[in-house]
Amino acid sequence: MVVEKFPDSTDLYSEIGAITRSAKVDFEQLQENLCQMERRCKASWDHLKAIAKHEMKPTLKQKMSEFLKDCAERIIILKIVHRRIINRFHSFLLFMGHPPYAIREVNINKFCKIISEFALEYRTTRERVLQQKQKRANHRERNKTRGKMITDSGKFSSTSPSSPVQPQGLQYAEDAAEHENMKAVLKTSSAGGESTTALGVRTRSRASRGRIGSWNAGNDDSPNATDDAADEIMDRIVKSATQVPSQRAVPRERKRSRANRKSCE
Repeated sequence: MVVEKFPDSTDLYSEIGAITRSAKVDFEQLQENLCQMERRCKASWDHLKAIAKHEMKPTLKQKMSEFLKDCAERIIILKIVHRRIINRFHSFLLFMGHPPYAIREVNINKFCKIISEFALEYRTTRERVLQQKQKRANHRERNKTRGKMITDSGKFSSTSPSSPVQPQGLQYAEDAAEHENMKAVLKTSSAGGESTTALGVRTRSRASRGRIGSWNAGNDDSPNATDDAADEIMDRIVKSATQVPSQRAVPRERKRSRANRKSCE
């Protein structure tokens, strides 16, 4: 309810660091220490007067007097600060609704410790509530897009299908040039009537299977293919078609077996 009505409120624990530190101080022991220091300072003055009557150098007496005077002033200031803190604490108890007759019986350490522990527990609970609230918000956001296609969401609904982007770069340029060269070769070979032989068909089909990826990569027809490259490819195809049969045209002689050889003896 606090988070909903006061969204700008803090966790309370970070604002009361002084109360947390006060919970670690024993104020009863502090008051006893101040009274003991005051008694020792007065006794030191009496000892200094007794020693000064018998034998003491004037410089040492002056230094000891200045030191004890400084200590007495510090002790008086500390007692004033302590009294003001106690008075402010009593005023705070009245503000919290504590009855006036029971104010002096309240222990400062216990009271500050209760407030500090409450603030720490409040901060922990507040963080847990904020985490649950964030989880619910995320769950509602996921339910809005559940069962829908990714193109139906707000991020993708406004995007229109664009034309496929043509690949660019050195590899694309080389593939396109090779594709045009092969097209020129095929046109020339079909015009010359050399595609009738079975071996030539096998050679062209193997080359077409090796370069089918390159042909699909090209999208534009470029008329700038050179005749030299086409002639070179045609020469390679003709050589591959003519050399293979020539190597196997001459029948291979079988070696005569030596098993039936007879001795001349």
